[in-house]
Amino acid sequence: MSGEPYPLRLITPTDDFEINLRRYSPYQEGRPWHSVSVVIGKEHRPGYPYNGDGRDPTPEEREDPRWPTEHEGYTFVDTDAWQRNSERLWTLDGSGRFTLDTAPIGACYEAPREWHHAYTAICREYRAVQHERGTYWVKLPNGHWFSADRIAGNGDGESGWVTTGTLPLITVSPSISNAPGDPTGYHGWLGVNGTPVGQLSRDLDGRDC
Repeated sequence: MSGEPYPLRLITPTDDFEINLRRYSPYQEGRPWHSVSVVIGKEHRPGYPYNGDGRDPTPEEREDPRWPTEHEGYTFVDTDAWQRNSERLWTLDGSGRFTLDTAPIGACYEAPREWHHAYTAICREYRAVQHERGTYWVKLPNGHWFSADRIAGNGDGESGWVTTGTLPLITVSPSISNAPGDPTGYHGWLGVNGTPVGQLSRDLDGRDC
């Protein structure tokens, strides 16, 4: 492990949403899966409570010439899936606009209760404090989002991590292991074992992240 740790940086949701048109082919064993999206613009949605949504397009929307037509040599057919998606745009220190997928390493936020997906599979440790705050989410050095408030995959099916502090100055223990054994995985500390509070260590297993 080498290099400076990554500081957590609190990102803020805006009322602007990125709109994209997605085509994808259904999964079939022995056949490559194809999925591609194209961004077509933005919408302003004051008061919309969720991070985004997806739906089938109307017949009129399907006539839009901007829909993707192919991916890696595959030409989509009419029976392949059509989706019109929206993703909330976020900002860091009042500048820039990005989705959660393109947020920088160390980005963090507190998911409100309206975001139901953030409250599935919550761990025992978080249930003790869930009346005090939402779930905390952190962008790891490998580009994956992580929440210490969810049930760990290698535990007893109920436990997760112990979190102290308030974003961005938090500690999480034990260590974070995301996609273990994968070349694109991450294993590290957040604010403990010599890593400063509110910072993510470099990968403990020597991967370049």
